[in-house]
Amino acid sequence: MSALEDRAVAASRSVDPARWRALFDQAVARIAGVFGRVEPRATARARLLGLLSGTERKNCWQLAEHAGHARPRPMQRLLRTARWDVAEVRDEVRRYVLEKRGAVGRPLPDARTGAPEWALLPHGVELLADLFRQTDQLSCDAERTRTREGHVLQHLITQDDHLRMVPIDRGELITVVSRFRQELDVTTDPSRTRLLTREIGIAQMTLGNHDEARTLLRKSLDMAAADGNTRSVVASGINLGDAHRYAGDVQAADALYRSALATARSRHPELLDFALQHFGKHLMELGDLTKAQTCLQEALRLRIAKGNPELVGSTQAALDRVALLLGRANPNSSAPHG
Repeated sequence: MSALEDRAVAASRSVDPARWRALFDQAVARIAGVFGRVEPRATARARLLGLLSGTERKNCWQLAEHAGHARPRPMQRLLRTARWDVAEVRDEVRRYVLEKRGAVGRPLPDARTGAPEWALLPHGVELLADLFRQTDQLSCDAERTRTREGHVLQHLITQDDHLRMVPIDRGELITVVSRFRQELDVTTDPSRTRLLTREIGIAQMTLGNHDEARTLLRKSLDMAAADGNTRSVVASGINLGDAHRYAGDVQAADALYRSALATARSRHPELLDFALQHFGKHLMELGDLTKAQTCLQEALRLRIAKGNPELVGSTQAALDRVALLLGRANPNSSAPHG
């Protein structure tokens, strides 16, 4: 076992080194085919070992040092430009974890709970938990690096009193859209094309350009479906549902939300809170306040479990809005009797 693996094993609790190596190698073998070249495949393996280790700061510099690289460039290239499908890596390791869980006679987790798989894994197979969590982290790191525009949009968009997205600075948002279009015209990376198409669609929806938003988000959804990327299908389906809702096409929005919600429950419980949040706001606008409240309360429980204060605050704001509307609909519901 290499020094890299020694350090990674040392960071795991009560795991037999030989069993650790076997499980890790099996998991890496499952995702090897996603990487078309030897270099990103080896770098992904080294990055996973670093993420599983006790390295204090898991940035590209520290992980490169942990892997024995003189510079962080291979780690940076893995996240930025190497050709591999981040969602496929995440999904394949998820399948591997669940297969191994079943092989030791443990029941599969109930996707309806929305609980992450690793939270349900028994102590005896915590390596599988770590593998899934850190592979998910690897995929998330790559997605964030490749979609820096999403971070830009986040700071240019807010919500109005009805909890719909509106621009903070309309001129700046239009400028960003123009920059994205220029990149979209020259990129040859299918994943980048899909992501840019989706982000431009979200921006156009925010700007009130509903027809173009629906066209772009439908294209993003179709590309995700063609790639078999069900995680992106859920995310793009939610966005397209929003675009139809903003445009007043509630029937199309309803169908898209319900489809995304069903797929999130069955295949991507990590996205269930997002599907519930957007469907809840859709129901709220339809006036189905009781069902909206039920959806949002479930979303809130999931987001509290995630431990993300920003997401919790967003759902609580939606619940507060529903409570306000319920109070207006039933002004005498809290009045004293007699």
